[in-house]
Amino acid sequence: MIDLFKKGVFLGIGLFEEGREKVEALVDDLIKAGELAKEKRAETIDKYVQKIKEQEKVISEKINNEIKKAIEKLGIPTKQDVEKLTQEIEKLKKKLEKK
Repeated sequence: MIDLFKKGVFLGIGLFEEGREKVEALVDDLIKAGELAKEKRAETIDKYVQKIKEQEKVISEKINNEIKKAIEKLGIPTKQDVEKLTQEIEKLKKKLEKK
C-alpha cells in the first residue's frame, strides 16, 4: 500500500501532462503486481485523474501569480493599463477636435 501511495504522489507531481493513458498504465501495473484489485481499476483511475486536475489548477494559479508579480516588478503595463490609456487618448483627441 505504501508503494501505491508513493506512485500516486509521483504521478501527481510529475506526470499530469501525460494524461489518462499514463494513469491507466500505472494502475494496470499495480493490478499486475497484486497491489490493487482489478475491481478498483476504474475508481482508482478516476481518483488519480481528479487529483492530477486539481494539482494542475493549483500549479497554474501559482504560475499566473508569479507572472503577475514579475510584470508588476518590471513595470510592464497590463492590457488594462493600455486600454485605459487608449481611452484617455481618444478623449483628448475629441477635446482637441472641438477647439
